[in-house]
Amino acid sequence: MNRCKLFFLTFLIVCQAEAGVSILLTESGNDVVASGSGTVNLAGLTLGGGNDSTEGIQPGIGYLAVGALDGDLIQLYNGVSGPSSFGTGGSFRIPNSGTGDRVNIHGAANHIRLRSGYTSGEQLSFMNTWLNSSFDSLGITEGTYTWTWGAGANADSLQIVAMTVVPEPELYGVVTLLLALGGVWFRRERVSRIRLFD
Repeated sequence: MNRCKLFFLTFLIVCQAEAGVSILLTESGNDVVASGSGTVNLAGLTLGGGNDSTEGIQPGIGYLAVGALDGDLIQLYNGVSGPSSFGTGGSFRIPNSGTGDRVNIHGAANHIRLRSGYTSGEQLSFMNTWLNSSFDSLGITEGTYTWTWGAGANADSLQIVAMTVVPEPELYGVVTLLLALGGVWFRRERVSRIRLFD
């Protein structure tokens, strides 16, 4: 894929993504990296049982848990709808490293988990790395996967974008700027929509 196509693809992802939380899964050298950020509106979710889980990935059941490996306890919320998988991987794989806020999506079980005490609109960010791994070895299928909940002013979503092609070093700055601008644009749109419903 040439630079123009890559630039256009990145631009499309930024412009089309309307997720409260966005997670980018990429192959970086011999590793797989999950990184992302965003906010969650809890109004469209219901509190569920259970209060912890393990960071890891199992694409065959739509499971991805990111964030610090020794982080705070997390709480389950029901009411999520979306794909039950984002690949064929049936084995649970724990990342070699993880930092940031704990966020967990379980597509087959229709729930998400967030750190205990999380309140709507709090900023989340995280990064995890699976060393000596690839999309093939983890069973990840390239694509965009979106889970949604709530309606109207309380509508929200979490999105995973899995891409094996990453920008060349000289394009990192441009891609980062586009992602930042996309986030600012979405935040403004989201605030505007909420005001319309007030």
